[in-house]
Amino acid sequence: MKQIKSMEMEKPPKEPTVFTIGHSNHELGKFTDLLKGHRIELVTDIRSIPFSRFARQFNKQEIERTIRANGIKYVFLGKELGGRPKATEFYDANGVVLYDRLGRSPLFLQGIESLLRGINMYNVALMCSEENPSKCHRHFLVARVLADQGINVLHIRGDGTIQTEEELAGKKSQNSKDHFQLSFFEFDGDVSGSLVSSRSNGPFEHSEKPVDKQVNFLII
Repeated sequence: MKQIKSMEMEKPPKEPTVFTIGHSNHELGKFTDLLKGHRIELVTDIRSIPFSRFARQFNKQEIERTIRANGIKYVFLGKELGGRPKATEFYDANGVVLYDRLGRSPLFLQGIESLLRGINMYNVALMCSEENPSKCHRHFLVARVLADQGINVLHIRGDGTIQTEEELAGKKSQNSKDHFQLSFFEFDGDVSGSLVSSRSNGPFEHSEKPVDKQVNFLII
């Protein structure tokens, strides 16, 4: 009688996943609780301008210090993955960001490459200012590129619940586009200071402070 070798059933490989989060006007304690609640190990700041007139606790120096004090890593990739690039070639004549062009730029792709290395090592959350991902470039631009790379994108909402990228895309297809359209100079009402373009439905981050010129890549 042949001896049958017992074999442990192989578990399917875990789908690579990245979270996103908008800081809005949360108190720092609530924000870090949201990160810890989803076991975030690395926050990647993708704000083009990492300062806020409306929630100064999320200015780069302070939020980086707070995040690190809570045992979470922090990296700034706003120059590479931000939704408001400095180069005029990424805007049309009306000041609307050309996301298709931006998503093919060498600097953006370099940022995506660094981000993918980080996702393979840490539980990563992409941070921007807008609480609602449907009004933010982390959905319009970054999540779409990551989804094409086979990355599962999960959005952490302000109440701690999760909204998948698939759910968000499905909701948007059912709703009128006009629901999110605002003029270039009109605030969307969120204290984060995000602006939404009337043509691209994309965000324009706003601040009175200049962009940090330092380039930071994930050091893996």
